[in-house]
Amino acid sequence: MTKKILVLTAPFGSGHLQVSKALIKELKKHKHIKVEEYDIYSKELPRLTKFLQKAYLKSYKGIGKTIYKRLYHLADKAYYGSSKLLTPLFQKGVRTLKKKLEEFEPDILILTFPVTSVHYLKSNINAYTVITDYYANALWYHKDGACHYIGSEHIASVGLVKGLDVSQFKLTGIPVNEKFYAPLDKEKIRKKYDLSADKLVVVVSTGAHGVLSKAYEVADGILNYPNMQGIIVCGSNDELYDRLATQNQGNPRILTYTEDMHELLEVADILVTKSGGVSLTEAAIKGVPVLMHNPLAGQEYENAKYFVEKDAGIIAYAEEELLSSLQWLASDLPKMEQMQQNMKNISQERSAEKIIRDIMEKEGWLKNEFL
Repeated sequence: MTKKILVLTAPFGSGHLQVSKALIKELKKHKHIKVEEYDIYSKELPRLTKFLQKAYLKSYKGIGKTIYKRLYHLADKAYYGSSKLLTPLFQKGVRTLKKKLEEFEPDILILTFPVTSVHYLKSNINAYTVITDYYANALWYHKDGACHYIGSEHIASVGLVKGLDVSQFKLTGIPVNEKFYAPLDKEKIRKKYDLSADKLVVVVSTGAHGVLSKAYEVADGILNYPNMQGIIVCGSNDELYDRLATQNQGNPRILTYTEDMHELLEVADILVTKSGGVSLTEAAIKGVPVLMHNPLAGQEYENAKYFVEKDAGIIAYAEEELLSSLQWLASDLPKMEQMQQNMKNISQERSAEKIIRDIMEKEGWLKNEFL
């Protein structure tokens, strides 16, 4: 008998969609399972969704950072504070979701974004939540949820304070594309990107939308350090790519959006990045220390704090701090090696596979016809 799974996600940042894709790819390996991805935000609130997408990108600049911080923590307090003013907003989409459930008739739900309407949905369908950061605000916690799959123990400890049970959490790590676990030939990758074996490799990831600030300054810094070579990934930011490509003299190498971050991290010694949950997870799997510049208040700042506490990353704010931290780490090889090991200690093996297997076990689907 075919089992149906509805994966709920959202288009705010690329991380939620990447996690959704990783889970769906794993689900499709199993027989007699039908899976569908559903973005209730774009369906229920298309105009607001487009506005929020633009606002999210603006949150990396100027006053946008302050506004995002206040909204993020306001939602956190309001949700568990039972705000009567915001309750209708949290419930928004229940009718649309009910209609979707009637159409698709899923056996279970998997959430890769805090779809709060699920919390108000009166249904016997089990909901499994995959938290895509190393920190979660109140919107993520589902008191009636079957399980929350997490990347850090801290998320569970906060959940217990909020009234959830320890059985509702499982430490699995954050799902990423399975190609990050595959063994690679470092020498072949170095040749592909024209990298020298006797210089440290600094990879700068500006995010899918190229929002990481100070990319120009880091490029100049790499040029000034004879023991470094770099690759800067500009994402979809064409303006950033054109400007860097124009001033570039071969080091650092400039790339647009790439599907080959697993290759870059295989040869990287240091990653300069924004502190999104998926990006940090990919680096952890490859054991690459992270230098996180001016993290966005909210989940990205909390992610960055977690990696600093684990002695696996460094937060830098001002340009001088960013460049000096880069040079310090590059000049202290024992420290870098320790941080590489600490990154690997954070990582989890094949998180998507773990999560899907656990869900199938909880649902009683581990019979031969589903494997």
